[in-house]
Amino acid sequence: MSKIIQDIESPSLEEILQEKKQFFIPDFQRNFVWKSNQDKNKEDRHVNLLLEDIHSAMKLNFDEYYLGPIITFEDKKAKWEYQVIDGQQRMTSTVLFILAYKNFLIKVKGQAKQIKVLDNLLFENLVVSGKVEENQQFLRTSSINGSKFLDDLFNGEDVSKKNYRNISELTNAYKTCMKFLENDLDGNPATIKKFFNYMKDKCFVTWVKTNNFDEAFTIFERMNDRGLPLTTGDKLKHYILSTLIDDKSKFASDSPLINKLWADIEDNLRSINFNFDKFIRYHLVARYWDESYLTLKEVLPWFRSPKGKKTKLATNQINFLQKMKDDSELLKMFKKSHGLNDELNPSLHFPRSYFGSVSQHMPVLFAAATINDDDYFDKVALKMEGLIFIYSLADTKWNLLERELAEICTIVRSNNITKFRKKIDELIEVQISQARANLTDHKYLEDHYMKSKFVLHRIDYEIGTRFKFDPSIKREQYTLEHIIPQNSPEGLEASKPPKVSLDEYSKLRHRIGNMTILSKSNNSIAGDNTPFQKIKDNNGKPPLYEGTFIPMTKVLIDGKLENISGSDSTKTNKFATKHSFKRVPLHEEKYWYIDQVEKREKTFFSVLSDLYGIDL
Repeated sequence: MSKIIQDIESPSLEEILQEKKQFFIPDFQRNFVWKSNQDKNKEDRHVNLLLEDIHSAMKLNFDEYYLGPIITFEDKKAKWEYQVIDGQQRMTSTVLFILAYKNFLIKVKGQAKQIKVLDNLLFENLVVSGKVEENQQFLRTSSINGSKFLDDLFNGEDVSKKNYRNISELTNAYKTCMKFLENDLDGNPATIKKFFNYMKDKCFVTWVKTNNFDEAFTIFERMNDRGLPLTTGDKLKHYILSTLIDDKSKFASDSPLINKLWADIEDNLRSINFNFDKFIRYHLVARYWDESYLTLKEVLPWFRSPKGKKTKLATNQINFLQKMKDDSELLKMFKKSHGLNDELNPSLHFPRSYFGSVSQHMPVLFAAATINDDDYFDKVALKMEGLIFIYSLADTKWNLLERELAEICTIVRSNNITKFRKKIDELIEVQISQARANLTDHKYLEDHYMKSKFVLHRIDYEIGTRFKFDPSIKREQYTLEHIIPQNSPEGLEASKPPKVSLDEYSKLRHRIGNMTILSKSNNSIAGDNTPFQKIKDNNGKPPLYEGTFIPMTKVLIDGKLENISGSDSTKTNKFATKHSFKRVPLHEEKYWYIDQVEKREKTFFSVLSDLYGIDL
């Protein structure tokens, strides 16, 4: 039996290069992720720090600079000599700098000799598969896009004129190396040569060599690059590939497709800026998990447990990843507010539009999608929208909702809509008294503009769609309108009934029953006019609300929803009767006062209760 660790050395960069052996970044490695000054976060400038540290060490005449550990796996049967298990970030960054140096010199006259030196170090006459091969690159990668980029650099092509997909960290790192040459090293060939000589002669690594493939994966999992620990996604990819270790032919045939599926998932999540580790948790909870809660630390151990083995990941890796890809594509659709039929779904749109940070309900939607029934999915989505609405109004932390998801997903996967609704109603019942209290609290609503707007917009959309009116689903189209003016002391004084104190009257301003929605232009016109001017008579002119076709505002004028174009008057009258959705007579035929506010609130709560199946 061969020993796991063959050797531990401390070579310089030049000694590594002079071995004339090819280094390969294998499938199970994560992509290049080091940041640079091309990226937005100035605190994560890993490439810059590496170059600046080496430069400082050179200026201080340090005898050596420690680059960090490199762990490699050597397989005599492979087409490459060394697989890089750990250290690819610093190794890639170093190679990018040398390539930037070479391509910089190409543009400078009289540098042919030094270019030849670099070529000889990087890709001439390397040992590949035990044979000396001409014009082989020192560093290769399994990443298709990364490999293309490195090929172009090794070939001296102008990469600035090309577009490379999904390798921004790699291309940015190269740009950073170029800028370091031009700025920090003054674009001076002599200065750059001095820096390069220091880098190759004085920069050392701890090189751990292993020839045991099984243990290579274990080493990979345990080792971290500088400042960037392995993510759960990195470890999961490694685990998936490690299940193929015992079957080299299956590894050779399946690993390309596994990597393609993994890249597709990453692309989908990157396109909507969604965290990969969070997605993994959501996917597992939606499809497999049946315990109380899943943390990131539990993901890998769970896969190795008896319950985790039910995923059949170890025997059908491609099927498992295909399901992951399916959910990543669903997530893209959900982020566009589209349901299973790829059409706009209001129960997806409104939570996303008004409570954009909430994503904890996504596993439930993934689980509902497994039933492959549009009607079932829509019912689940609507009930989850109601839960989000209540949790938001109650100011309940979303992580409390997340802890209930595993059980909910199990119920949803069983295709039992009755049991699902009962479970959601139980969660709502815990929060509804606080939600109801906040919904009637003028001080709370004054501080929560978007929640007030959500209530009104959602009700209006429900009315509009029921009666074949075409309401806008875009919240940007509407503004919140206060029937009793909210800001003008003069308007407030002119609006209030006689013998009613200004303090008492002002408390009505931010009640939900005093609110409606208008377009921006109409809201500007309404201004601080009195409710009488807005609803009844604008000094002999048409009321200010008359020009709108927003149902909940239109009803303030004539109380007849059937006047809305395209509506069914019979259905409309039934709806209006059920929810008392009709014009509320003005107090003393002139004033909008507490009775009017309360009656309108009753109507709003009735519509919401009917929509979500709850008792507000």
